[in-house]
Amino acid sequence: MGGSKSAHVLRFAVVDGTGRSSASWKLWTGNGRKMDETYLAPRAIGGDLKLSLHADGYCQLGPDRGVRNRSAPGDREALNRWRVDPNVMPRVIALVEFHRAQLREGVPDIGVTHVGIEPGEQGLLLAVMVVEDDSSVQGMVEDGLRFLGSLERSTRGIVALMGAPLEVVGDVSNQVMAFTQEATSGWTMPTDPWSIPFGWVVRPHDDDKPPVIVEFAAEDGELETRSQPLRDFAGDIGDWDDLPISAHEESCAAIAVHSDRSEVLYQNHHSRCQHDHLMAEVESVLDGFRRRGPDAGWDLIGPDSEPDSQIWVTQIVTDAARKRMLDASRPSLGAD
Repeated sequence: MGGSKSAHVLRFAVVDGTGRSSASWKLWTGNGRKMDETYLAPRAIGGDLKLSLHADGYCQLGPDRGVRNRSAPGDREALNRWRVDPNVMPRVIALVEFHRAQLREGVPDIGVTHVGIEPGEQGLLLAVMVVEDDSSVQGMVEDGLRFLGSLERSTRGIVALMGAPLEVVGDVSNQVMAFTQEATSGWTMPTDPWSIPFGWVVRPHDDDKPPVIVEFAAEDGELETRSQPLRDFAGDIGDWDDLPISAHEESCAAIAVHSDRSEVLYQNHHSRCQHDHLMAEVESVLDGFRRRGPDAGWDLIGPDSEPDSQIWVTQIVTDAARKRMLDASRPSLGAD
């Protein structure tokens, strides 16, 4: 069935097999003894902010005691509250979205279970659930869910961490910005939000439904920079979802040149790329196309019988992919 079973704590991180990782997370049900209380938090902020999932079904996301004591009076309340029926089995008590495009270069902490995003998947949705027993988990696995680990409870049932492929709809960066503005208005947690490489926001939800937490890669000004259009481009800016060919998973942009010589630039806001030098590279690629025609890096799309509808397309890879290619091309300096 896979996954891991621990008495009281499960540490995990989502990885994509290319050296990129989510933050390290901790799911636990007590300190040295079984409890029906369940807690979930990114390990970097576990002492400041966590999800508390109580046995009576009342749950909340909010600051820990130390942060509450340092906060202004109006900031001591929970950020989100919800309730699940404690008598329903199985029941989902929290959900976390991990987007492939929001992973970062780096290796998770030692002792952390690696949860993989499979090739071709856009991300992973993890569900913290209370289920009856191992046979219930087996049934969900047979239905297509992934079992990632479980924890014991002091009474009925076990806490199971389950996963499913994530379908990404729309521009996650812009969604994160909107969620962040809504979630942080009027609340002043006394920590530097950019002191760690990830951030977390909660999608709007009803009080009787568990929240969906979205993890995103956070660097000062990164989301704002990545969401801005490339105003200096003389042609049209296309929607990445309208790209006329299948995008490579490490593409940060693509250029299309139509039969009438009109040019369209597609910028991938989902990619882990700062786009710092994108315009210079786009102009260089297009200059070569205009002067010498398409080289081997361009693909011709459309039937030969309809030349007026044909499009030349090329893709530009992310900063991280470019660095890996440069590193691979350097000669080895090993000893003779």
